Amino acid sequence: MHLDYYQKGWTDFLKSIGSVFDYDSEKWIVQDKHLNAVKIELRNLNFTFEEAELEEEKKDWFDITDTFDSMLLEPRDYQKKASSLMVNSPAFGLFDDCGLGKTITSIAAVNGLVEKKDIKKILVLAEIKALDQWIGEIERFIGKKAFKIRGTKKERIKQWKESKSHKLIVTNYHILLKDWEYFNQDWDVIILDEGSRYLRNRFTKLAGCARKLKSKYKWVLTASPIENNLVDVFSLYEIMDPNILGN
Repeated sequence: MHLDYYQKGWTDFLKSIGSVFDYDSEKWIVQDKHLNAVKIELRNLNFTFEEAELEEEKKDWFDITDTFDSMLLEPRDYQKKASSLMVNSPAFGLFDDCGLGKTITSIAAVNGLVEKKDIKKILVLAEIKALDQWIGEIERFIGKKAFKIRGTKKERIKQWKESKSHKLIVTNYHILLKDWEYFNQDWDVIILDEGSRYLRNRFTKLAGCARKLKSKYKWVLTASPIENNLVDVFSLYEIMDPNILGN
């Protein structure tokens, strides 16, 4: 909706519901759940508008619903919904309590992408103690083999060479600092497990490396509490996509 000027009451109202003004295209970006409230507010102002201009702009929704049936074990309904959001969000933060199945949700999302898109390289960064769990859950839920990179420098060099023939790579965070030359490539999907624990301080070398990782999809998972410091949350989203929140 384009207007030549904006009344202060209108501007204050939109700010109150979290709407954003896009200066390049000169329009307000309004969440669909607020459309009715916006229409009511507009009728109280002294300019006319076309309701068609306020209809939600539907983007192409990438549907992976049919891929859940091909999984060896079916996810729960809330996990299916989260997986569907993940494949439609190149940057996504999955912040759930322990035990709700963030691993399974992410595996379902990966499976949907693998089955319906040209996905060739997937990286999972996790805690050392969680590597075998990831490998086991991947095989248990979608029947695919994940390749683990772990060990001495000599062992890892050999593993990186072998990893070229594998689609799913699982390794731990500290390897990211030690083997950056191997991580510095174009990935299709990167999953950063327990991101809040390892990446919330944006000034660490680890967070710096995570920001440099290149991928079409970058998802952060965490069950660790995020409290007291909004900069911690900023750091996680900056890693997923530096353009989301700006500077």
